[in-house]
Formats: sequence, C-alpha cells, structure tokens
Amino acid sequence: MGINLYNEKIDFIGTYDVEGEEGSHTLPEDGKLGLSGNNNVIIEGHFNKDIPINKQLIMKIDNMRV
Repeated sequence: MGINLYNEKIDFIGTYDVEGEEGSHTLPEDGKLGLSGNNNVIIEGHFNKDIPINKQLIMKIDNMRV
C-alpha cells in the first residue's frame, strides 16, 4: 500500500482484519482491499522507512468512512 511523502513513495506493510471473518489478510501491493458493502476493518502495520520529523504524511482513503 503506497503512500506519498512529499513526492517520495513509502510503503505501508501489514495486515487487515474484517469483522466476521477469521484470520488476518496481508495488505495487497496496490492497496485495494476489494471489499464491498459495509465492513468494519482494522489495519495494522508499519512503514518501510522512518518518516523524518516535521515531514507531512498524506494518506488517501477512497470510499471509506472513518
């Protein structure tokens, strides 16, 4: 799952759990979970590199209520 940090792409590596399903799923490279309907999802993970102090991180989330 790629995220832009001032025109520098960093990756978010981790897993996600969907309420009502057993087990965790690995986050796909393209960041698309392919879920439909109303799902409660928990995403856990880490960035593939450190984010420098005072740098702005912009995450884009489409079609999701938070």
